Amino acid sequence: MKKLLLLLIFVLILSNHSFAQYTLDWMHDENEYNKTATMMATDSQDNLIVTGYLNTENIYTRKYDINGNVLWEVSDASGIQSNYQRPYWTTCDANDNVFVIGYRYTGTGSTQYIDAIVVLKYSPNGALLWKKNIQHSIYVSYGGGNLRAVTDASGNLYIGARPTVPTGMTLHKIDPNGTIVYSNTYNGDNDGNFSSMKIKGNTAIMVGGRAVNQTVVVARDLTTGNVTWTANVPGFVGVDVEIDDAGNSYVLSATYQDTTLFTGSNLLLYKLS
Repeated sequence: MKKLLLLLIFVLILSNHSFAQYTLDWMHDENEYNKTATMMATDSQDNLIVTGYLNTENIYTRKYDINGNVLWEVSDASGIQSNYQRPYWTTCDANDNVFVIGYRYTGTGSTQYIDAIVVLKYSPNGALLWKKNIQHSIYVSYGGGNLRAVTDASGNLYIGARPTVPTGMTLHKIDPNGTIVYSNTYNGDNDGNFSSMKIKGNTAIMVGGRAVNQTVVVARDLTTGNVTWTANVPGFVGVDVEIDDAGNSYVLSATYQDTTLFTGSNLLLYKLS
């Protein structure tokens, strides 16, 4: 019986060890010290889109196929002396066009004075279709949040941002040709700290928060950009949101908890009809 038990344990150990193995399909090393990546996305063909900044000045965008082969690489500069660009977000539309969203700034190091949102649209082959500089002083957090973008089925681009003065939540809509449809800011009761957004149907849900331990949820009509409803719920700044097919919103936040066993933040998840 002991031998059988030892054999069973040995088989289980080997089985767990085999499940832990993996095979490295490929690795691509840029072999350059002056490129820093910031985000990655995929298109409908599972190609990889990587964006980052080059020499702290230019936005570069690179497309890989599923086997790791570089299909193309492009870069973009501000064209203005002492004005730099840095990407923050990238996404693809239903036609595999590539959008890169970032910002233009002056200053060096951690001191950045942002004066515009930079939007680049590339074709699936890497041709620049258009570029937009939206004059907008925004706050960008290096830890994540404050600048998000998503496309709809028609190829419209929606950008969520946190303005600096006054604070709030701004929603920009750009049509497929690069025309800015609207730029609407909501700052009711100094609601700010925008962190994330999602869209479904004709609705955008934006989440953020205030310093008084409230998570702020703002629903927008995508056609007009107007606010349709708002909600304030307890918790620190909302960090993410999802929308189901029925239009309900799920908001992820956190709360401070101080007990005899635990001191720190604790997860909060809300469902809003």
